[in-house]
Amino acid sequence: MLEYTLPFTRRGGVVAAWKHGGERLEAELESAQRALQILGGSVRTIYPVTATGLTDNRVVMVIEKVKATPGDYPRRTGVPGKQPL
Repeated sequence: MLEYTLPFTRRGGVVAAWKHGGERLEAELESAQRALQILGGSVRTIYPVTATGLTDNRVVMVIEKVKATPGDYPRRTGVPGKQPL
C-alpha cells in the first residue's frame, strides 16, 4: 500500500491507513520498514478504533512523508506485488 500512496504525498503530508491491529500489525510494520525508508515515510502514530459490527482489533495508522520519494516510484502495475519492497 505504501508504494501506491507515499509517492503521491507531499513532504509533510500524511497517509492514513485502516489496518488490523495486534500481532498482524506488528508483522506488517516489521516487513514495511524497508519500504518506509526507501519511499520517505515514517509512522507518526497509531490510533485504536472501534467500528460497529467488527469485533477484531482495528487501528488507523498515520504515516508521515518525511523525505522525497525517488523518481523510480511508484513502479509500473504488477511489479510491487511480484517484487515487494
